[in-house]
Amino acid sequence: MSLCLARRFAPGSFLFNWLLCTVTSSSRSIINKNLYFKNKNSYDLWMELYQIRHFVAVVEAGSFTKGAELAAVSQPALSASIGRLEAELKVKLLERQRTKVTPTMSGYKLLTAATEILRDCSSLKRELKRISSPRILRIGVLRTIASQKIATFLRYYREVDRDVAVELIDGTREELQKSLSSRQVEIIITCIDNKPSKFSSQIMFSEKYCLVAPVDHPLARRESVKLEQLHDQPFIVRTSCELFADTTKRLMGLALMPSQVVNDRIRKIAIADLSIERAIGVRWSPKRSNGDLSEFLVFAAAFDWSRVSAD
Repeated sequence: MSLCLARRFAPGSFLFNWLLCTVTSSSRSIINKNLYFKNKNSYDLWMELYQIRHFVAVVEAGSFTKGAELAAVSQPALSASIGRLEAELKVKLLERQRTKVTPTMSGYKLLTAATEILRDCSSLKRELKRISSPRILRIGVLRTIASQKIATFLRYYREVDRDVAVELIDGTREELQKSLSSRQVEIIITCIDNKPSKFSSQIMFSEKYCLVAPVDHPLARRESVKLEQLHDQPFIVRTSCELFADTTKRLMGLALMPSQVVNDRIRKIAIADLSIERAIGVRWSPKRSNGDLSEFLVFAAAFDWSRVSAD
């Protein structure tokens, strides 16, 4: 089953109404396209897509010989195709001169419509190919990055490149590194350090750590604290813990978290005499770069992360 994009000629004119219809084709290519119209004698005529291509090829080449080469058919087959087209339309489309072939007035009108039809046909074919064989970019995401940051980032990316489907997996830094090495993902968004690596990396943003406490903790009312004020306070050591908010609230303890985390059940407090931050970026294998990955890297490098806060 293939799609056929048809145009209807109004009687006596070259004004068109677009029709999108489905046709069965066993011997034609994926896209088959016809020009449909009624002539003055009120019977229906069809122009096959290959006839349109042959006509455009002859006009562009300026001769039947070169047109046949351009259309990848024999010259007799091309001449017969154009002859049938003119016979069906009952109009002369080409002026056959000794040194060149030029369109008649009717031929110029057909050329304008035919060029647009072939362009639309190619566009439709690309769209059908995109639907049947979507391009997929597999991305690993560090589990401790705030989900709203990643969601906003990917939403803007999808607005730029709608032709690429994104598959996400999350994990710890070690799990993501293994996924990248085993080619389960093309790229990972993770914590970037200065250790030597066979993978390429690109920092996107940095985030400072702060103290987090339950909203009813005595320190929650402070804008900042010093380390000495945390002496003997219950402290939660997070080991890739994704339930930090629940554990912090229930255990009445303190914890260190990236400052950009958002949760209405905790309060973020600056530590005046401690400065820790992590760099978040992308990591990928330069040996496995492709067009989609390259475009993603360009977008990631140019992305304004202040948009995330605004959202």
